[in-house]
Amino acid sequence: MILTFLDLLLPLRCAGCRAPGTAWCPRCDLSFGTPFPLHRAAFTHRHPPTYATAAHTGPPRRAVIAAKERNRRDLHPVLARALANAVPRIPDLPPAPTLVPVPSRPAAARRRGGPHMARIAALAARSLGLDTAHPLRLTPGARDSVGLTPAERADNLARHLTADAIPDAPVVLVDDVVTTGATAAACARVLGRCVVAVVACTAAV
Repeated sequence: MILTFLDLLLPLRCAGCRAPGTAWCPRCDLSFGTPFPLHRAAFTHRHPPTYATAAHTGPPRRAVIAAKERNRRDLHPVLARALANAVPRIPDLPPAPTLVPVPSRPAAARRRGGPHMARIAALAARSLGLDTAHPLRLTPGARDSVGLTPAERADNLARHLTADAIPDAPVVLVDDVVTTGATAAACARVLGRCVVAVVACTAAV
């Protein structure tokens, strides 16, 4: 294998297992499988049905953290492919849904060079031949959801999440991580006020 000078300075390693020479190795790629329903009983909110492509552990979790917090844009196609594989397997999915990314906080988007989920959703939609829309926004002042209780997350989103109407089509929300389900529920609720039907949410982990 021929190494470039940059490779010697900053060796490329798999985000999942640290194997050298690749951003994401075939073995770690197998960790993204058929989406499974999350344990809805643990959710404060029950709508919409929410699925993940993998458990929030191991290589998938590390890939999401690297893409989200370390600006590893080379992992965006990995997460997009996982979501694209998941969407057609959502039970009772209406034809030709529109993919709507969950928005990032403005400060976080600036730090990452733009909204990462918008890029990932666009890649996933392109591979599926679907449309994307971006009606959701978090206004300045929204808190990072990390460390917040479900009730605090719901209150944070209720005060800072807004939406615009979009052309009539069923919507699948796409996100990187789902924990309590509060974000998916809040997005569905806000879009519902614009008479937008959210049929499911799918996340990488």
